[in-house]
Amino acid sequence: MNSKYNSSIKKLLLTTPIDRKLYLSKRKIRIKNILKNLDLDKNQIPTIHVVGTKGKGSTAAIISSILKESNYTTGLFTSPHLTKITERIRINFKPITQNDFCISFNKTWKKIKSKHTNLLGGTSFFEAIMIIALWHFKNKKTNIQILE
Repeated sequence: MNSKYNSSIKKLLLTTPIDRKLYLSKRKIRIKNILKNLDLDKNQIPTIHVVGTKGKGSTAAIISSILKESNYTTGLFTSPHLTKITERIRINFKPITQNDFCISFNKTWKKIKSKHTNLLGGTSFFEAIMIIALWHFKNKKTNIQILE
């Protein structure tokens, strides 16, 4: 495996909030700031956010499949992964490559772990991987993104 990829994964897996209380109370503003600093406007790519307690992954996959068959380039973000973190981030059902993961990680990591972000409680693994996915979808010019 690629050493840059392994290094990125290790850093990502160690991502935890610095201050739990602050992390919870400042979640919205923290995420908004990170997205703004990465030029990830929520209206740039149409988004379907699948929520609920059961069947989210299946529903997201079905929606992605229908849209792909309708000639849309779809970004799909799901969790958890079964064997590799790259399974969480897919375009037209193809998992992100290790190389693309490293590119997306490197483009987003400084904003994810910035001093300002840390003053707002830090980020979680889930937030970090989601931000990496959103940046990847924008970079690859997906027509629509489905977030589980």
